[in-house]
Amino acid sequence: MKTEPETAFSFLLNAVRSDDPKQSAVGIQLLQELPQGTDVSPLLNALPNLPARNRVQLITVLGERNQPPIKQMLVQALQSSDAEIRKAALKGLRYQRGEELVDLLSKFAAEHSGEERLLARESLARLKGESTDQKIITLIPAANSKQKTELIKAAQNRQITKAAPVVLEQLSDSDPSARKAAIRALKVIGNDRQLTVLIEQFSKPVSQTEALELSKTIAALFQRSQQKDRFAGMIADQNSKIASDQSREIYLELLGKLGHSELFPILTRALKQKNEDIKAAAIRGLGEWRDARPLSLLEEIIKTTESTRLRVLALRGYLRLTSIDPSFSSSDRLKHFQSALKYSGTNDEKKAVLSALSQIPSMEAFEICSRFLDDRGLKKEAAAAVVKIASQITLEQGDVVLPVLESIRAQTSDSALKKQSLELIKKLTRFSNYITDWMMAGPFSAEGKDLFDYVFPPEKNSENIEWKPVAKNSDPENYWHINLAKLIGGNNRVVYLRTLVWSPAEQKAVIEAGSDDYIKIWLNGRLVHQKRVARGISPGEDKAPVTLQKGWNDLLVKVVNEAGGWGACLRFVRQDGLLLEGLKIKRE
Repeated sequence: MKTEPETAFSFLLNAVRSDDPKQSAVGIQLLQELPQGTDVSPLLNALPNLPARNRVQLITVLGERNQPPIKQMLVQALQSSDAEIRKAALKGLRYQRGEELVDLLSKFAAEHSGEERLLARESLARLKGESTDQKIITLIPAANSKQKTELIKAAQNRQITKAAPVVLEQLSDSDPSARKAAIRALKVIGNDRQLTVLIEQFSKPVSQTEALELSKTIAALFQRSQQKDRFAGMIADQNSKIASDQSREIYLELLGKLGHSELFPILTRALKQKNEDIKAAAIRGLGEWRDARPLSLLEEIIKTTESTRLRVLALRGYLRLTSIDPSFSSSDRLKHFQSALKYSGTNDEKKAVLSALSQIPSMEAFEICSRFLDDRGLKKEAAAAVVKIASQITLEQGDVVLPVLESIRAQTSDSALKKQSLELIKKLTRFSNYITDWMMAGPFSAEGKDLFDYVFPPEKNSENIEWKPVAKNSDPENYWHINLAKLIGGNNRVVYLRTLVWSPAEQKAVIEAGSDDYIKIWLNGRLVHQKRVARGISPGEDKAPVTLQKGWNDLLVKVVNEAGGWGACLRFVRQDGLLLEGLKIKRE
């Protein structure tokens, strides 16, 4: 197609005109390979005579080419009675240039609905051409309400900051949809100049819907402003000008989202109002604050209010503030959540606390949530919290976590929770019960010797060997990994690891081990496993059947490093691969 474009084009043109639907469709798809700038007028002439399905395909392919004849074809296709053809044309127009398309697409969006409206909006948002933005601005004032709404949305989607003054003027439009679109657009394209007007607008009689949109836009512009103190003062001045209780409720919630110290006293005074709706709005505002300043106020409401509604709102805010304040440690949060749980009266309140507790990756949070697993009204939420915490805590706690997860999996009717529990069980089973209490001797080396077979003093039970405790968590991401490269380092060296394993009875077991590089394992003085291969560490890669004697068993491991990474991991499991319960580990 690239070497003989004229011949190829003739072939494709015949394929497109073919009565065979498959051949025609293939020809249309191959048109994508035609070089840009190819004269496609013969294809445009053939378009009206094609079946509707192939016309859609051809319009889609040609629409990506920015050529005047194609743009004209796309505009004409918008008049088609076939919705699929109109949709294909709309998709193609986004690749075209020309400010006249602004009027066309905005009117189309205003006059249509559903997918066609969305496609027209998207094409208008992506329309090419340097003059497109200015054309949108120019058309806004004189457009009818529906088209004006679409043009304002386009200014927002294209982030035309120069349109902000014109968009602001539309707040006086008689059509609520145009006013709402203007307020929403200013959230994106507005600045301090518009913020001043919007704050003044808030106290004027507006619908609850517009008041809510105004509050969202004011909050967004306030956070972007470099003059927060100035605007906080202006917003505080509006307090005495708001006549509607509904607008006051929205105003109080807005103050919380702004989180400026000058606005805090307005919320605290509102808590003393007799109107419970105003109190509720003030509590919601305090709950939206940007730091933990309102925490003591909310805690007092939780403890003292007789209104369930106000207590629930205060509790939600209390939990949110405790969760977001960066100065709180996990331990601090846990204490606050326990306090909230203590004063929670209804199941809904306790559910909120359980949800907050699920964010703390600690065994204490796990145990608190586990207490509610048998509570009929809370067991579902408790189970969800337990599973979430279990997914975050260290795998070293698997022996405590696994039985709880097994119980949840067996009892829950929630398929998603059952699936999550099973996945966690598999994960924890794979990495649980690895031995982390070790003594270490070495490193040893022997110039010119085969380190794997060379017998160093620990293998001879020599008495003059310095054994040192191995530091835990040498690999924080993998608790089971004894990372000798980090602890010692070096190449062509040997380390011995030793610990005692207590078994409640004589029993068959399997050692699962991994090493980087070579490994030898002795149990009660007998060599039970050896692997001579340069490799990276992989838990459970080696498996060796053994018999544990009743009482204490002596375990000795030799780990040889050639170069690079160096480490080992080891645990005992049952013969069927499941965890072996009842073992105790003691290093000396």
